[in-house]
Amino acid sequence: MPVATLVDVVASNDVDLANRSAYGQNALKELQLTDSASTTYTTLLKTNQTTAQTVLNQFFTKAGIDVLIASTQAYATAGYSALTLPLGLSKSGEPQGAILIDKYLDEPKLLALGYAIAQATRARKPPNLDATLATFTKLSQAAPKSP
Repeated sequence: MPVATLVDVVASNDVDLANRSAYGQNALKELQLTDSASTTYTTLLKTNQTTAQTVLNQFFTKAGIDVLIASTQAYATAGYSALTLPLGLSKSGEPQGAILIDKYLDEPKLLALGYAIAQATRARKPPNLDATLATFTKLSQAAPKSP
């Protein structure tokens, strides 16, 4: 089912909610009710971005660091770059990682550091693509077909 709008995404997910949106669609449905062109929305958006930038800049400045290792996604709100560094697998086989966040427009340093850590730790575990493909095939076959 091709999707082009948020309404399409919600409708597509509703066809097979257990597999496409296991945690529900409350956030998407609330987003449909948001007027993203309103002055209130754009003001809140700018306030959130400025707050996130201020908090991250304080971390960088007070600690005297160039890169922050975190498990938060505040970088996205701030408009900063980040790199997820693979750290292997949990006991149950789930991929684990750390998020490296850099200063604004400092991507070369972030990529160099991420590469150096990845080479030093060799913690990345390649996925079992055969098992992944088998799972996707099973899900695809179980999904209701569009008319």
